[in-house]
Amino acid sequence: MTHDEIRELLNYMDRPSQNCAPINDLIKEHLMHVTTRINELQHLEQQLRELHQMCLHQGNVSECGILETLNQLKLEDNAGATHLG
Repeated sequence: MTHDEIRELLNYMDRPSQNCAPINDLIKEHLMHVTTRINELQHLEQQLRELHQMCLHQGNVSECGILETLNQLKLEDNAGATHLG
């Protein structure tokens, strides 16, 4: 959570008679951000696993499947749609 979000939550402690719906809304919004970030990280994890499988042997850099794949992604997707692009 950001400092502002935490500060907002703490401010509600000074107003105990107010409705707590805004607190729940704040947490719900933060949860949506966390869920989105988790999904992004899972996608990145899968991409990294696939890259790792490209080059399980130790060879020369010129034969590296990881670098070859990254170079192809760079050429195919300059828009940055993936964490690798």
